[in-house]
Amino acid sequence: MTWATVSDLLTKFNPASRPEITELTGWDSGEPDAAKCQEALDLAAAEIRSHLGNRALPDEDLLLKHIQLDLARRNLYPDEVPAPVAEAAKRHLVTLKALATSELALGDPPVSDGANAVVLTTVAAAAGRGF
Repeated sequence: MTWATVSDLLTKFNPASRPEITELTGWDSGEPDAAKCQEALDLAAAEIRSHLGNRALPDEDLLLKHIQLDLARRNLYPDEVPAPVAEAAKRHLVTLKALATSELALGDPPVSDGANAVVLTTVAAAAGRGF
């Protein structure tokens, strides 16, 4: 199961002004490598499923899509991951742990940081405030 596509990954992280995915996967051709992108997305989906266990997950979910995209982006870095990319992935791992322990539920409306990236913390959930 996957919530994001290669097209979603390219739309979010490969703008013409800074083609990050092309730089990571297509340095020799100048075009993003769709197979490498799909592999990173598949690995991210597997990581999500490993945290959430055998529970039934929706086929379409905005939160899981954003988590998968950020984890896939992290997975594309062959060596050292830049701090902002690592921090985004780390935030999402906290969210996955909160989902796994039912501190947060799928379907809770996410909080957006204004750049269309989903930013969730478990602080509000722990305080009993919905998102």
